[in-house]
Amino acid sequence: MGIVEGLHRTFKYEFVFRHEVTTSIELKQLAPRIQAWYNEERLHSSLGYQAPWQRLRTDGAALT
Repeated sequence: MGIVEGLHRTFKYEFVFRHEVTTSIELKQLAPRIQAWYNEERLHSSLGYQAPWQRLRTDGAALT
């Protein structure tokens, strides 16, 4: 449950409040940007301050 709560908090403070989302249509339009930011740009402390895609490329290169 803590993971979901953390994701929800990040989602609210980084996107909903900053972009003043007021309708579900605006939220649906913003969703792809949120997903890309979270996976490609946001640094995660649990991944050694790397973005998930950055970590995936690093781990994937080590396997080949």
